[in-house]
Amino acid sequence: MPRRWRTLAALLPRLRDTLVRQDRAAGFDALTELTRHADPFMRQDAARTLGELGDARARPALERLLEHETKPFERTATGTRTNIYRACDTARMAIEAIDLRARA
Repeated sequence: MPRRWRTLAALLPRLRDTLVRQDRAAGFDALTELTRHADPFMRQDAARTLGELGDARARPALERLLEHETKPFERTATGTRTNIYRACDTARMAIEAIDLRARA
């Protein structure tokens, strides 16, 4: 993941916390837009954050990710970094979190 995206990924928890406190539409829109990002790490991070928020409005963006079988990885000078889950797995877990919150 390029350095600029690592910086953005580090901001996702702060964005999530802001949304939890203030529920700003612009922040929510930014997260749903990140589910379409070219970098699969960013798509996964956005999906994970949307699941943590538990907002049903995220469902369409997450459902689009169910088709992404990509398992993010990158080659670095020290080796290869990969995620345990594919993008579709992360989206599925996020949808399950949203459904659990709706039933509570």
